Amino acid sequence: MRGVGLVPRWVALGMLIGLVTANPATGHERPQQRPAAKGAIDPAQSFQFLVLSGAGGHFHTLLLSPDLRTLFAGTHLGLFRSEDRGLTWRLAASRFSGEDVHALAWDPRGGVLYAATHGQGLLLGRNRGARWHQADGLPGGDLHALALAHREPHVLYVWVVGHGLFRSDDGATRWRRVAGPEVLTGVESLAVHPEQSERLYAGTAKGVWVSEDSGRRWRLPAGGLPHRAAGVSVPPWQPDLLLAATLEGAFGGKVDGTGWKPLPSHPSWWGLLTGFAFLSQRPQTVFAVTHEGVVAAWRLTGGSWVPAAELPVGEGGLSRR
Repeated sequence: MRGVGLVPRWVALGMLIGLVTANPATGHERPQQRPAAKGAIDPAQSFQFLVLSGAGGHFHTLLLSPDLRTLFAGTHLGLFRSEDRGLTWRLAASRFSGEDVHALAWDPRGGVLYAATHGQGLLLGRNRGARWHQADGLPGGDLHALALAHREPHVLYVWVVGHGLFRSDDGATRWRRVAGPEVLTGVESLAVHPEQSERLYAGTAKGVWVSEDSGRRWRLPAGGLPHRAAGVSVPPWQPDLLLAATLEGAFGGKVDGTGWKPLPSHPSWWGLLTGFAFLSQRPQTVFAVTHEGVVAAWRLTGGSWVPAAELPVGEGGLSRR
């Protein structure tokens, strides 16, 4: 398998990871026993990914700049950014110190970065995340999921714990509730189909659920995926493929929520996949982040997962440097 033929530093990190990390299954749950903060995290300080995950900053979600030179990751300990494809990370802004960041999204037209947090609600970042402010109009501050409509990025959905699913049609200025909290249990991710905007997906504690009416009604399809799902996504340039990251591994299925098959495996020390990301410049590549913070890539045409740090700069292929 190509994924295990890594340069020595990756082998060394793999040997160390078991000494500093917790059970990867906990990365799909809200942290209940995080290490007590000793003080604010310094945004100027850089952390190796295994140090960050080993300290309780397990990785939830991933966002990529178009040139793959800047990465954002939502973790148990804050929103972090990387300039070396995920090998080291710095806190994106001081207000994220110790904040559990569940989901990220980017509006390329408005230049807005959205972050769904455990305690500060929905935060909007501008100037590549240099300035942040909190969105108004939501009934609570604990958000576990968000999703943008691919063709209409001003249309935004968020799941507010205890309150349900909310939608904004104007880039998070005004909100209306689409469904109450009773319709779904344990929502951990949301996705909008890139071509059928009325079709939504929810990764939940009871599997991957599907809505055909913009989130008002939900169902677990017959033959659907029943595993607890932390991440659910549809590649914008592969609209017939539904991806799910679960406690039982990662799967690909049909867009109706059926026909699931396991995705290629990766070295076990990486931990479970927790979130997916995509780039228009690389339409045949799926990027993902794992519980332990490894940023990986997989070509849809076949092959195994490889570390994103192994990809040539400025190229779409998966050949090594």
